[in-house]
Amino acid sequence: MTRFAARFSGFLLLALAAPALSGCGGGRSSDSVRISGADLASGAAEAQLSGLDPMLAALVAQDMAAAQGSALAAGDLGASPERLAAMFANATVASFGDFDRETQIAYHGADGALRIWRAGAETIRSGVWKLEKNRRGEAQFSLSFAREGGGLSTPRSYDGAEIAGAVVEIAEGDVFNLMSGATPFVLPKSGNYETIGALAAKAGIGAAPRIRWSRAASVTAPLP
Repeated sequence: MTRFAARFSGFLLLALAAPALSGCGGGRSSDSVRISGADLASGAAEAQLSGLDPMLAALVAQDMAAAQGSALAAGDLGASPERLAAMFANATVASFGDFDRETQIAYHGADGALRIWRAGAETIRSGVWKLEKNRRGEAQFSLSFAREGGGLSTPRSYDGAEIAGAVVEIAEGDVFNLMSGATPFVLPKSGNYETIGALAAKAGIGAAPRIRWSRAASVTAPLP
């Protein structure tokens, strides 16, 4: 976690835990002082800061100002169904495991097409994706994959927050042309995270990918 993220999270936790300091009042939900990445980027967070203790609000505003224009301005990816649907549709999504240190690239088509480029694989895995809401209104991904004999596997549901937590970058469109079914090259099964831009350069793609969201700067430090 970056210095800004840790300090910012600490300030908000303090505000939520101490209504007397935040000035929220007993009948006000903690949601009213949560500030999203979209709020940071748009400036809408200023209105929410008005409910905090003046000194606390000034400290938060100071860190917010420092983050403007940086990748942190995008905020957390979030896990609401609406947010994830907007971020994943027609997008190349890169995820990375801190334990196995494997990068996975997936293209999520706006029409539900799914193509996955896995570490160590020489072929693309095909399937379909759908974003749904569970009974609590939380996001969940429904994934099905192509069978060797034809057709699709039975859909399996995955927690939206867990999938979002593994995402490192999201870029516009099918950056690596995974819909073609061909892998640009074989991704290493373990190693350090390489950004979508770096992988695109390695694949000989001329145009720089348009990054929709990123936390690449906060990914685990490279191995020595």
